[in-house]
Amino acid sequence: MRFLKHLLLLVSPVVLLCSCALPDAAQLGIKPAAEESGAKAPPKKKPEKLNALHNPDVDHLPFVQATRDRLEYIEAKVTGPYCALTFDDGPHPTLTPKLLDILAERNVRCTFYVIGPLARRYPEIMKRMVAEGHEIANHTMTHRDIRRISVDRMKKELRDCHQLLIDITGQTPLTFRPPGGGYNDRLMKIIYDELGYSTFLWTVDTNDWRRPGVGVVTKRLINGASPGAILLCHDIHPPTIEAIPAAVDGILEKGYTLVTVSQLVGLEKQGNVKSAPNTHAVRELAYFGPGAL
Repeated sequence: MRFLKHLLLLVSPVVLLCSCALPDAAQLGIKPAAEESGAKAPPKKKPEKLNALHNPDVDHLPFVQATRDRLEYIEAKVTGPYCALTFDDGPHPTLTPKLLDILAERNVRCTFYVIGPLARRYPEIMKRMVAEGHEIANHTMTHRDIRRISVDRMKKELRDCHQLLIDITGQTPLTFRPPGGGYNDRLMKIIYDELGYSTFLWTVDTNDWRRPGVGVVTKRLINGASPGAILLCHDIHPPTIEAIPAAVDGILEKGYTLVTVSQLVGLEKQGNVKSAPNTHAVRELAYFGPGAL
């Protein structure tokens, strides 16, 4: 028995020592092997910097209403490197905000031909468009072919959409695009005489509503950029939104500056615009004042 008691007295301290938490290497003053050898730990990766091109500032160019000598616009008569990117049939609750993010990153201003009920449903998107320098324009209330409805119904469609856009955003729409591009000379004159709108069509139709593929939409936009061109897309199709970053960068790489359609009208009224192509498109946001013209 005495032997067992002595044995327990000897073993107990060892058990207590082993049951205690051992200090870590830092507490013991032991350096990691990498520090002992003088080797440095690999640096943390920084997030990749965005590499998008940026459109020169165009906010000094006013939105100008067309006059009766131009009832119809397929393109603007300018010789300078300016073209307009336009989007029809929105706003869309998720795709249009994503598009606005892409345009903001590149300092691009464009024109949105919106449908009245959708504008009413998404007023915050509409307000954001205007706050970020874009132009809003009339695309009717119900997207009906204006050739297939009465003249009175057509005028009501345009008047109701016109007033709705003013009520939501405070911006007065200056241009109109007929749904589906359907119109005739008689209706065009009525629209201008009674509502003050010239009819705006397009130079290049991407046919993105046919879903030709992201690469095809991108190529059509880049190849379609020319002085005074009006480029047609829709901000309600996911592949179109996916195509816009590369398309815009490609247009800027060609030396073009993107403006709204009413800014194109203003440039046309100034006469021949003899600016050199936008070789100053840079990969950092830069301000280009009126002297850039």
